[in-house]
Amino acid sequence: MFLNMANRQINLCVIVPALLFTISCQNTTPANIVKFEPADGLDALMQYVEYIDVVPLQNDGEHYVGANPELLIYEDSYIVTDMFNQRIYRYSNDGRFLNQIGRKGNGPTEYQTIADIQLLPNGVLNVYSQPANVHSYTVEGDHISDISLVDFGMQVYHTDEGYLVYYGNGTGRDSRLSIIDGDNLNTLLEGTDKVLHYTSNSPVFSLNYDNSIAIIDSYNPIIYKYIDGKLTEYLEFDFNDTAVPSAYYEQESPFAAANFLLSRDFSMIRRYFESEKYKFVEIITNHPSSMPTFMYGLSKGDEWNWFSTGPVEEKPLTASFREIGEGDMLYAIVDPLSMSRCQPEILSKIRDSSIIGRLGQDDNYLILKIQLK
Repeated sequence: MFLNMANRQINLCVIVPALLFTISCQNTTPANIVKFEPADGLDALMQYVEYIDVVPLQNDGEHYVGANPELLIYEDSYIVTDMFNQRIYRYSNDGRFLNQIGRKGNGPTEYQTIADIQLLPNGVLNVYSQPANVHSYTVEGDHISDISLVDFGMQVYHTDEGYLVYYGNGTGRDSRLSIIDGDNLNTLLEGTDKVLHYTSNSPVFSLNYDNSIAIIDSYNPIIYKYIDGKLTEYLEFDFNDTAVPSAYYEQESPFAAANFLLSRDFSMIRRYFESEKYKFVEIITNHPSSMPTFMYGLSKGDEWNWFSTGPVEEKPLTASFREIGEGDMLYAIVDPLSMSRCQPEILSKIRDSSIIGRLGQDDNYLILKIQLK
């Protein structure tokens, strides 16, 4: 969830900062520093784009996807999580509806909520559900098993060593990131109650090409990497004037800290994913009296290039990127009605532009497959 600074009373309820100072981490190697350099326009993206394919998701009148869905790629199908309606759908590579995965309810094979999902390498889909349950399904929708965890958080991720659990700060715990191994709960990053809690609606965990796990820590400029039971600092983004100042953690109360932060511009990492060739990051900068701005960084090798896709309320690609898949395919999921406001640079790369002309208000979401060079 990004923060609208125009309404401070509402925003106070959703602040969740992460510890930007002393971190309890299992490494002594500093992260690679990346300079955040906001830029206008799409040039930094378009230099890498070979072509774009558009896949309209079927709307059969029953399986319509709600706002801000998440997207996972599995072999030749798309798994779309409708967090608004708490449903998970699978579509073919040409957009045909295939099946629903699990159902919300109180039955023995159902989940109560979708807090987070994870697609395992063997094709099993884990649905993490309150209060502390893991429901496992095949991608075809068959129920496999249910287990209960000894603790739960904002988001959960299965590893060979156990379950990573991200709580964030302001939860009354000493930890903001732990790992569950059976009945054992071990702290990886310490937490603080000096700030208010915030629940993110974007993924904290993402699987890297080398099977390590990238971890976003809310309002922390550092992305962590977890692999083989070890947590290390991976990338640190230098936000310069929009970094969250250390004074934020020195206020007399969590509400005072929130007021302090809401009075200034500040940047945070919202998404991160990578392939063997490319790294991709989404940065959101919140402003005291206007809508947040989104900026994107794309790295091929050691050089980072920055671009903007425009205001979130106007342009289809803003806040729509979801992952880089095999063959360096960058995926986005977009509202079909927003495509009428798409930039000419994007439209010129679409191989079958006739699809855009046929879109209407009853159409389902579109998947954009952006082939990177």
